[in-house]
Formats: sequence, structure tokens, C-alpha cells
Amino acid sequence: MKAVIMAGGEGSRLRPLTCDTPKPMVPLLGKPVMEYIIALLKEHGITDIAVTLQYLPQVIKDYFDDGSRFYVNLKYFVEDKPLGTAGSVKNCEEFLDSDFLVISGDGVCDFNLQDAIKWHKKKNAAVTIVLTRVPTPLEYGVVMTDNDGRVKRFLEKPSWSEVFADTVNTGIYIINKEILKYIPTGTPFDFSKDLFPKLMNEGIPIFGYDAEGYWCDIGDIDAYMNTNFDGLAGKIKLYCEPEGINYNKTDKSFTIIPPVFIGHGVNIGEGSFIGPNVILGDFSTIGKNSRVSYSIIHDYSRAGNNTEIQGAILCHSSVLKKGASAFDRSVIGGSSVIGENTRINPGVKIWNNKTIDDNQNIIGNVVWGKTGGGLFEGDEITGEAGIDITPEICCRLGAAFASLKKGFKCGIMTDGSSVANLLKEALSIGVSFSAAQVFDMGTGFSALLSYMINAFGLDGGFYISSKEQNVWLSILGE
Repeated sequence: MKAVIMAGGEGSRLRPLTCDTPKPMVPLLGKPVMEYIIALLKEHGITDIAVTLQYLPQVIKDYFDDGSRFYVNLKYFVEDKPLGTAGSVKNCEEFLDSDFLVISGDGVCDFNLQDAIKWHKKKNAAVTIVLTRVPTPLEYGVVMTDNDGRVKRFLEKPSWSEVFADTVNTGIYIINKEILKYIPTGTPFDFSKDLFPKLMNEGIPIFGYDAEGYWCDIGDIDAYMNTNFDGLAGKIKLYCEPEGINYNKTDKSFTIIPPVFIGHGVNIGEGSFIGPNVILGDFSTIGKNSRVSYSIIHDYSRAGNNTEIQGAILCHSSVLKKGASAFDRSVIGGSSVIGENTRINPGVKIWNNKTIDDNQNIIGNVVWGKTGGGLFEGDEITGEAGIDITPEICCRLGAAFASLKKGFKCGIMTDGSSVANLLKEALSIGVSFSAAQVFDMGTGFSALLSYMINAFGLDGGFYISSKEQNVWLSILGE
């Protein structure tokens, strides 16, 4: 049997990890996630593999080449435009000459794939969906089967009121080659949303196989960190060994609190405490008298003396200078430099190639510009709604702005877009928290708001505009 690894996703929820790295290439215990998937396929006798690519395809090609280094045969199929899950597999049709297995290149699992293949053949299924059980199915496609295993119902990302089962679609499929004729060529087409409902409407049998073992879709920062820590704890059966040391002893000059994974060429300074749940990538450095726990440090990253890293990620070649700190779920992008004694607060993301000044307290994402001394660059924030600019940040910003003086009068205007109006409400709440007055100036443009601030004797204001998910938030006045 042949396999198709779907490896074209951008991984937008994993940014900045994926700003210059395809999602299948993010490191798990020092190796790309996709390398473990290839090892899983090989372990179960599948060595002829197609790989679908779309985002940064050359990065994956350069690393895996023709697959011979991993004892498999790889053939790449690059999409000029996104074709969806089923459309990308259709793009590999020339490679597929019999039943085949589809698996994601950016998830982690240790299922017995041969057991699933045997089930598929036993049921004479057109499609077999590999299922697993999760305690919280809201982020996945929920699947209901009958007593014989035949799929009766699908629901993508249900609310709690809609949840009818805890079995979810893992994105691993075993498919009869004849099913490819139901997928249009060169058109975006999805397995769960398009193909499977179409097959069910025509009475074509789809079966679900309940797999046992570990599975995680690395969809966001939390899942990424938890999967690394599960691998560190031995909860995942990995078919290629990570190249490093699962450290469990204390050096005379520093303290290790296991479990800790240490790559090649790592340097740890005297008096430092490392662990528990720490992964140090190849040639990374931790300075003297530093503390690192529940964190992932990628290759070539450096943390200076007296730094503190708790529950954070340092991407490749990033730097935390002396006395800097990064906390819960914060991410420092590749090649970024955090200044001395600067604090990166929980949940903050610093994009790649940014330089943060010394002695800063960073409370919001730093995405645009070459440097970042805080949330604003000048008098404006620019970013993506819900990622860079959230209602929480707007609420806190409004409260901080209105606290500049007693009896502060603040005007707020938008361009009328729904995203801007939503963020306006958050700003208004924040201003109100500081016992200031809020004036809704309606819809218009920034120059009009500036005129109205002067005309009505206000102390300052905010202007918000958006196009699709991109937001511009300007601060006017004092």
C-alpha cells in the first residue's frame, strides 16, 4: 500500500513558529514532526509515499530529499494554489494505483496502521476513517458509527450542545482508488465537508476504525508544547529516536530537574536550574544563574545570565539578553533579540527578526516593524484581529490611556467595519474602567476624529479601521 502525507498547511495558529517554517517541519524533541510520521509509515511496511506541498515547499524538499536517507521513496506534488484536503490528494492521482492511506504530516500518533488496513479490507470499505476518542471534541470533526462500524453522521467542530459522540476524525484515511473519481480536478475540495457527505448521499460505504494509542493534531501553541512534553515523558511510541539526551542527573555546576531533553552542543551556565519539562535544541545556550522550566528552546537560541524562562518557546537563533524573562505560552520568534531585563508577559508572541529594547514590559504581540519597545510603534498598532489585536488588549489599552489624567474624555471612531466595531466596544469598556468618559463618535476617518477631538475639547481618542482580518488602531491626542 502507498501513502499520501498532506504537508501543505501554513499553520497560522502556530505563528511565529511557522513564519519561516512549514508546519510539518516544527521540531518535536529536536526532529521535524513529519520525520516521525515517515518513521511510523515505514514501521508498518509503507515506503512509497507521496507528499503534498503548498507552503514553503522547498524547505521540506531540502530536508527529506528523495527519502532514501529515511529508507523510503518520496515523490512530491506541489500545489500552485490551495486545493483542500481531498483536492491535494487528487493532485497525486498519477502516483496512486490501488488503495492508499492518507495521513497528516503535522500531527503525531503511534497507531497500528496495519490493524486499520486489515479492518478496511475486512469491511470492504470505500473509505475507512481512523478515529480516536478525546475528552474535548470541540476542535475536531465528531463522527458517529453504528454497531458494525459504518459511519452514520459527521459534524465539524461542534458546540457543546451539538456534541453527540467523543470519537473524532484523526485525518487518517484508507481510501479505495475508485473514490478519486468523486473528487474534482484542480478545485478546492475537502474530505469532511465535501467528499464524505457526497459519498454518504450516494450510499457508498464509509467505515470508522477506533484506533488505540497516542494522537495529537498540533494545531496551536498549547498542543505543540504538550506534545513535546508527552514525548519527553515517554507517552508516545516514537519509531525514530530523538538525537539527544533525556537528562536525569545533576551536573556539579548546574541543576537538572528531570525530565529534560538536551541536544548536541548545548551549553548550560554555572548555577542554573533546568527543568522539569525542558527541551534544549542543538547548540543552544543557557547562561549562568538562569531558570528554565516547562519550556522549549530551539536550535542555536541563547539565553543570557540571570534569565528566567517559564512555559515559553524560544524559536531558532533567538536571544534573551541578561536578566530578560519570558512566561507562560509566550513565543519568541526566530532570530529575534530580547533586550536586557525585558519581560515578555504570558501569551505574548514576538514575530521573527524583531529587536526589543532593554527594560521593557511587553504585554502585546510584536508583529510589524524592525524593532519593538512595547505594544505600539509610534501611535499605531497594526495586526491581525484575534491574533495580534484582541478585545483583551484593547480593553487594557483603553484603561491605560484613560488613566493618563483624572476626568479623561475619550472619543472613539471606526470605519464602520464589524471587526472595528467589536474592538471599539472593548476599548470603551477599558476606558470606563478608569472612570473616564467615553464618546462614541460613530463612523468616519481619522482626520475627522482628530478635528472632533479639538472641536469638543476631548483629551484624546482612538480610530479603528479594518480590512478583512487586518486591523489599524491609531491613538490620537495626548
